[in-house]
Order: sequence, then C-alpha cells, then structure tokens
Amino acid sequence: MRCMRHLVLFILLSISSLKAETRHIHILKILDSDNPDFIIREACNSISADLDKEIRLMQHYLGVYTVHEHEVIGSNFNRDELLKKVDYEMSYLEGDIVVLVYVGHGYRSGDMKSPAPMLYLNNYEESLNFLDIQQIILDKRPSLMLSIVLACNKTQTDFNRPPDIIAYNEPLKDVSLKSPPALPRTAKYKALFDEIPNRTRCIDLFGADKEYYTFISQNGGIFFNEVFQVIHAALSNNEYSTWEGICQSIEASTIKKLQQRGIDSQKPLCRYYLSIHPVEVGAHSSRILDKHYFKKSRKELKRLQKKQLHSLRQQHRTRMKVARQAGKTAQERRVMALQHKAALKSIKAQHKIDHIRLERKYQPISSSQ
Repeated sequence: MRCMRHLVLFILLSISSLKAETRHIHILKILDSDNPDFIIREACNSISADLDKEIRLMQHYLGVYTVHEHEVIGSNFNRDELLKKVDYEMSYLEGDIVVLVYVGHGYRSGDMKSPAPMLYLNNYEESLNFLDIQQIILDKRPSLMLSIVLACNKTQTDFNRPPDIIAYNEPLKDVSLKSPPALPRTAKYKALFDEIPNRTRCIDLFGADKEYYTFISQNGGIFFNEVFQVIHAALSNNEYSTWEGICQSIEASTIKKLQQRGIDSQKPLCRYYLSIHPVEVGAHSSRILDKHYFKKSRKELKRLQKKQLHSLRQQHRTRMKVARQAGKTAQERRVMALQHKAALKSIKAQHKIDHIRLERKYQPISSSQ
C-alpha cells in the first residue's frame, strides 16, 4: 500500500514538474524603506532579505526557473510607480505565482467596509486600497497570490499627519531555514501551490485586523516572523497542511506571542479563498487604473499643448523679424499678423477637440472629476 502511494506521488510530482517549467514567480516589494524611523527602515531591509530566502526555497521545491522582482521602495515608494509595476511590468501573470509584501503606514477611512487597509504612499491623496491593487493583479489570472501586509488598520481622523505604524526595539530569532527531507517538502509545496483551473488561490496575511495596530521591529516583528515559522512547520511535519489551517495557525501563534508580551492592540487577520478568473482580461480592468491613466494623459496633453503654443509664438516672432529685415511694408506685416492670429485660433480650437476626445475616451472617469 505504501509503495502504491509513493508511486502515485511520484507520478503527480512528475506531471507537476512539467507544468512548473512554464510558471514564473513574481515578487512585488512595496517597502517604505526611506521612512524617518530607523527601526522601520531596518525592518524593510530585513524583510526584503528574508523574503528573498523564502522565494529561493519556493523556486527550488517547485522547480520554477524564473523569478521576477518588482520593487516600489525608497524614492520610488509612490502611487505612480506601484501602478506602473502592476499594470505594465506585471502585465502577464497567467498561471504564475505572485508574492506581495507591503511595509508602511496603513489606515481606514470612515466609509470602508472591507477588512483590508489603505496603503499610505507618502500622502493621503496618493493612497490606494490594498484590494484595488490585489484586483488588478487577480485580473491577470495568476494561479496563486500570497499577500503579506504589515500596516496599521485603524480609522484615521487626523489627516494632517501620517497614520500610525508602531516600531519597537525587540530583536527576535531568525526563522530557521533548515530543510527537511526533500520529498516531503517538495510534495507539500506542490500540493499548496498547485494550479486550480480558472481559479486563483488567495492567501491574505494582514498584520492588523480592522481597528488594530501593527507593531514592527528591526527584523519584521512578531507577525512577520510567525508567518514563515508556521509555513516552515507546516511543510516539515508529517501531516499535509492546508492554507486554511496555515492561516489559522499564524493567527493563533501570533496572538499567543503578543499576549505574552502584553500587547493587546494588535490582532492579525489571515484568510484563504479562491478567486474566480474573469472571462476576459481588459487593457485596463479597474477604475483605479482608468483614473490614473486619465489624469496622466490629461497632464501630458496640457504639457504638449503648452509646448505647441510656445513653439508657434516663436515661429511668428521669427517670421515677423525676417519680414522687417526684408523690407516688407507695414500693410504686408499687418496681413502676416492676421495670419498669425488665425493660426493661433486654429491650434487652440484643435486643442479643445483633443481635450474632448480624451474625456470621451475616459467618459465615466472624466464626468466624476
């Protein structure tokens, strides 16, 4: 009986290894690594390094050849850079694995119902709801999306200062990366990361549930360390774990360690679910992207039109100067001036048409501005 189970397992691993060659891993790091707080900056560096180790393990045990790293960090920690990453650089994700990690300020607004926080990207105007970013990625049909969000999730009432993220100086032991025997861990990786037709496995690991804070230390904090401690334990024991069980264990072990330190203002939220793939992936599949592109296109159009007006004015000045030097009469110069005025009127009329065309292209967005 045991031999039969090993034979079936070998066949399944052989089949899945063929599929693995066509899958890629995408890691999206959204890290406030220029934060004024030293501990938060160090936490970003530590989390980034630990995540790279985890991705290498994942790559090894899944047999995936290619890993793409996308960074929204430092001076590029902003809305435009994040939308560029998820819309352009991560434009093809079908069947791939996506790992997203966010470290920074987070908050809730008064009308929010979802458990996910707003991601504070240097100011409130540029902030984005995590679920909007997640949906843009899910619309591209990855096979699995693992999200780790280390941010506070409290309702914000004072918009004159950044929301909270609580840094504390408490070094923790590094997560052990010792590998158990290859076959059990490989089999469990295959089971947890296997593709489900027309579905995306979603694992949301939020450091803070609604109306709770996130505490973060120089090596990531209790929650971040528990995430990988629990995953390693699940991959190392003799029982087959599910993502539901892993999520429950992360919550329970984090709460236990928080209570041991007398911290009751942090409570994590970890959940697993399946997302149904959209019927068709559009060029811009979200209102957030359409709004972003409308604003960007409108700004670019205005810049181009100002440049055209400046160029036209320079042309007219040069032509009039040449006409004077050539001895043109005052009457001839008045005719030229009327021609210049007509050309200016014509280009401004074309500019109005260009604005109307842009607004029609993004009609639902422009009408709500």
